[in-house]
Amino acid sequence: MKRIAALLVGLAMMSAVSAWAIPTTWSDKIDFNPDILIPPAYSYTHSIADDGFKSFFMGGNDTISSYDLKISLYDDNKPTYFLGFIPIPDGSEAATIWSTGGIYSYNFALTSNTYTGNLVGNVDLWADGSLCVNVSQAPFSFGDFYLASSELTAYGDSGSAPVPEPGTIMLLGAGFLGLAAYGKLRKTA
Repeated sequence: MKRIAALLVGLAMMSAVSAWAIPTTWSDKIDFNPDILIPPAYSYTHSIADDGFKSFFMGGNDTISSYDLKISLYDDNKPTYFLGFIPIPDGSEAATIWSTGGIYSYNFALTSNTYTGNLVGNVDLWADGSLCVNVSQAPFSFGDFYLASSELTAYGDSGSAPVPEPGTIMLLGAGFLGLAAYGKLRKTA
């Protein structure tokens, strides 16, 4: 019976002082208003630090395990003007998305495309909470298009530990006293 009591007190003590990693999601959405005409290429940065992310390098304990980048482009269906006045019929649209997490092609048959990042992108996000993205016209394509919105969703753990309440600290102290008394009784017996 005494062993069971000592085991329960020990488990209570370990659970009272342990830190927990809490699964967390951070996001950053950019709605371009007005929408951005491409070409020329356009670069922008997502920051999840604005949503509370703080990595080790930023004075926190948050970590990134994966992320998704959702980009919305659409065709303007208008001719492009060469030298500002010679109309060139709208060609087939092809876009290239560049980021630390990879190089992606865009499918204009969809209203938006979602890309999953790689390990390099995870490390980039973890370093400072930001991810740079560049949207450009694909090589050898002649159509132009609009960048409407972009959304970054990062998944990871918030390493913040809960602050113990006074009752928990008193329980911990009582557990230590109980273990000390149990050890003393066992030594004398």
